[in-house]
Amino acid sequence: MNIMQCAIHSNEYSHITICSLAKEMWDKLKLIYEGTSKVKETQANLLVHEYETFKMNPIETISEMFARFTKITNSLKALEKNYTDLELVRKILRSLPPAWHTKGTVIEDSKNLSSLTMEELIGSLMMYEINLKRGEAEQPIIK
Repeated sequence: MNIMQCAIHSNEYSHITICSLAKEMWDKLKLIYEGTSKVKETQANLLVHEYETFKMNPIETISEMFARFTKITNSLKALEKNYTDLELVRKILRSLPPAWHTKGTVIEDSKNLSSLTMEELIGSLMMYEINLKRGEAEQPIIK
């Protein structure tokens, strides 16, 4: 119990000073940080909605989009809402902007999506992004 008290920030310490058992402390801290089951359910619903409506922003890089997507999926995992790798790969492909649809179709047609990892998908999309940027840089300026 003493270890828990020492590890807690002073702001939270006031919540647990009256606790006499470690289990009581743990339950209070869990309630403070995780909330009630209703709070968890509401958080999960909001995150599921965020996942379902996820789209890559037009000014965003693949790396930025993937970081944002990973944050959502990690938060869902913490709330015990899990998706398979196949579901995540398909979601990323569906979230690409219209300019990327050709690349998405090529990936779907040429690769076995059920064995494609997120790292392989993101790597492939990042290579395509580099080639797109290089192509834009090489276009002649028309005056």
